[in-house]
Amino acid sequence: MKAAMHVLSNRKHEQFAMASAKGVSLAEAYTSAGYSERGAKQSAARFLRNANIRSRVAQIQAELSAGTIELEISSRNARVQALQDRWDRMRRVIELRAVSSDFAKVPGGTTGLLCRDLRCKDTPVYKLDTALLAELRAHEQRAARLIGIGTFPARRYS
Repeated sequence: MKAAMHVLSNRKHEQFAMASAKGVSLAEAYTSAGYSERGAKQSAARFLRNANIRSRVAQIQAELSAGTIELEISSRNARVQALQDRWDRMRRVIELRAVSSDFAKVPGGTTGLLCRDLRCKDTPVYKLDTALLAELRAHEQRAARLIGIGTFPARRYS
């Protein structure tokens, strides 16, 4: 449950707190709230000694941080879902090839990792689908980076 945010009753104090919580320099936060540039640095430092303003800055920073974390989690979940969808499509291609009657009589055809070489028109020639294997490998690497376990050493399929 989120804690209720208390907005400062002084509009300029609230503007100062919001600007400084967002990382604006204290002097800039002070002047952007409508105060004079003269002595802005010292006056802004004095503002931060005020417990209400300091508390409000911390509260705004916590809200911004929580929003950033929530956005990052949401974005990561979307990337994971996209990777899963891509994985499912590649797995479906492999499964369909594995049960295809075209590949049933070919040695290794039921693995689903073979494809027909279209350059050979008269006699069907089947070969290892290196493009699919390379894509699977790249997919593994993207997934590993996404979940933060590093990358796998390069492997050649040929």
